Amino acid sequence: MQSNTNIPMTASEYKNSSAYADIQSTAIQYLLYESRTIHSFIEQSIQQRDEIRELRKKMDAIQQRKSKKQVIDPKFCNTAHAAAFLDVHESFLNKKKEKDFKLGKHYFKPSGQSIVRWSIDALSEWMQSDGADSFANEELAELLKRS
Repeated sequence: MQSNTNIPMTASEYKNSSAYADIQSTAIQYLLYESRTIHSFIEQSIQQRDEIRELRKKMDAIQQRKSKKQVIDPKFCNTAHAAAFLDVHESFLNKKKEKDFKLGKHYFKPSGQSIVRWSIDALSEWMQSDGADSFANEELAELLKRS
């Protein structure tokens, strides 16, 4: 007798077959894999969310520190900034304090303090006046002495 392999199986026969078991096992493995992938993705998302929250906290703290800083009047500056503004060394300003630069006009000393604040406007005027010409002549003379 020949067996007829073309006869379809019934549903109950198929459920009891090894092919069904293999497909079922593969489907379960695939679902487990997908479940692990989704779980990993969720963990990464939670971690990224937490990192974003931390960064936002740091940004807020920086913004608060910035808003608490005193606003510095750009019309006045310290000796280092005044020297940079004039493109000279700080010692030049200190030498010229009583000679060319006048207390109360070019620079100020807040009462009870040893710090000096320079007036940018007065320094600009000085640079545009004859004072700057005398400065250039002095600088040239000093360079000639060195050579």
